[in-house]
Amino acid sequence: MTGTVQFNGDRIIVPSIQAQYNREFVTASGILPIFATPQTQQQATNNPLTISMNDLNVDLAGLYQGGVSGNAVITGTALSPNLGGTIRLSDGKILVGGTEAAPTSKPANTTTANATPSTQSPID
Repeated sequence: MTGTVQFNGDRIIVPSIQAQYNREFVTASGILPIFATPQTQQQATNNPLTISMNDLNVDLAGLYQGGVSGNAVITGTALSPNLGGTIRLSDGKILVGGTEAAPTSKPANTTTANATPSTQSPID
């Protein structure tokens, strides 16, 4: 991992961070306010903290094996973040209840804003 993170009083500034995962790169850049002030909110609106990945080969034991691409955007403040963006899964397998589900044949798009954990019943 290489890059720079600056703490500038009321905001976190990420000019650029780059990390390698399975020979592919994950990058992050942007601004995330620590506290909500008009100035920091305006700067973050123009340049939100964004994490980007392109064709990562992911193997999350017992959960998912396959490709992952997309952007995660973090807005709000560090004390009350909002997560959004689009993550695409492709050419992979979702493992449900310890068994393999059918391979993904085309990308599954997920867009989440203001994500809140929820309890869901298992998929049969």
